Amino acid sequence: MKINKGLLLLFLSGLFLTTGCEDDTEEIDTKETDTTEKHQFAHSVKVDKNTYLSTFKDLTVKETKTSNAHTHSGDAYLFSYNDWVFVLEAKNDRLFRYRKTDNDLIAEGKTLVLPAKSFASSICFISDSKAYISYTLLGKIAVLDLEKWEITKEIDITEFALGDQDINPEAVSMIYRDNHVFVALWQQKAMNIPHLGSYVLVINTTTDKPEKMLTDTRGIQLGSHDPSGSPFIDERGDIYFYATGAWGYVPQKDGFLRIRKGSTEFDPDYFFSISKSGIKGMDGYSANFLYQKIYSNNGVVYGFINIPELGSNPPDFLNDKSMQPCMIDVYNKTITKLNVKPTTGWSTCISQEDQKLILGMSTEDGTGYYIYDLNKQSNNGVSIVTEGIPFRLLHMN
Repeated sequence: MKINKGLLLLFLSGLFLTTGCEDDTEEIDTKETDTTEKHQFAHSVKVDKNTYLSTFKDLTVKETKTSNAHTHSGDAYLFSYNDWVFVLEAKNDRLFRYRKTDNDLIAEGKTLVLPAKSFASSICFISDSKAYISYTLLGKIAVLDLEKWEITKEIDITEFALGDQDINPEAVSMIYRDNHVFVALWQQKAMNIPHLGSYVLVINTTTDKPEKMLTDTRGIQLGSHDPSGSPFIDERGDIYFYATGAWGYVPQKDGFLRIRKGSTEFDPDYFFSISKSGIKGMDGYSANFLYQKIYSNNGVVYGFINIPELGSNPPDFLNDKSMQPCMIDVYNKTITKLNVKPTTGWSTCISQEDQKLILGMSTEDGTGYYIYDLNKQSNNGVSIVTEGIPFRLLHMN
């Protein structure tokens, strides 16, 4: 029987950030930048128990404000598709949709109220008219009609739960390829105690029926519950999933798994463990797990790796600055430290524009967006000061 599952979700939902309840949304803050120019970024920041969603023009902006931003309750996860930004309030079972304009986000359509205690954690876009939503705590995948803006059906996946008394395999992050959605399953026995192995459910998007569940014993607990933990597809068409090793609770059982293009099985010849690899530029330090990340190109991933030696013992998740930005090469299986200071676990958002990384961090130098020049391998500290803690960042290219 599973116990204290909600506590694990709270941990992963911003590493112990507290949440609260607000119901109404407000207009976007466009006062912070020149509204005559096209805004390239949407972002959310945390202030106390709320998340504030707004846009800003480009990387020349010096600060962002929340005075007129859309207000969301608790943690608000951002997803982008075509001309839309979607916001999931996982703990409040609500889905919002905003239309992108040149310098704003405009709320459109009613707020979708999802089933109670579903903890809807991820959206996977299949076409202009169809998407899947994972109901992590209900053992279901919802089918969303994007044109009608309504849930049309639910896919029951309870049969894939492990354990005699378990009816929920905990669907989290998803990815679409070739008429199939690949769904990462947490398969929890109890808080931070997953079933040993990595599990992916394969769903046929033509029939909306599960075909099979993939299993691999090399890593433990795949995926996360928002874009930061999502699998990705490289230029070759291969899918990469990251097994977290229960976020370090099961030591040295993390790593990348691969599903080759044209296949619906894990590649038996590929596995890349972060915790078992050294970090160039950090001799004497060890990696624990990879947290928020983005895929760049040519097998390169940028993300935050937890370094236990940079934190306290026992860990202080509110104050420890133990998340080190790194470059991870999944082709050559190497990790390289980026020349930027580590941040706290609750401020680790990341995006990329050309040869610049935008890192939302709270380091000893301050809180805000750090712009890391990949050509020069350097940054100049906080470039954009945020009112609030950077939470999620989208480059609206």
